Amino acid sequence: MKENSEFYTTAYGKLWIFKNEIVPGTGLITAGLEYCSGKKAIMLGKPSKFMLREIKKAVKGKVIYFGDENKADIQFANRAGFFSVFVKNGVDKKVDRNAKPKMVLNSLSELLNYL
Repeated sequence: MKENSEFYTTAYGKLWIFKNEIVPGTGLITAGLEYCSGKKAIMLGKPSKFMLREIKKAVKGKVIYFGDENKADIQFANRAGFFSVFVKNGVDKKVDRNAKPKMVLNSLSELLNYL
């Protein structure tokens, strides 16, 4: 990368779950490019301040935010003022003590108990 260029990323996620497969997340590519370039990426995706600002412009009213990553989803949802629901059968299997979701589900199928 050129010295005066900027480097952007959308995510630092370690894993991505697609259908029934777990594949490496964007964080793997970002980390490699950061290492090779000696530059820190500018985060545009969740949980960045940029994304929070853009969501606040677009979303009005009450929001229930479901997520399977403590930092990228639950902490982001809490900062946005959303009702955060951590789903344990995704990327992160345990609730991080810093995340503090409003609700925890083992899987989305548990939602049926609340309808």
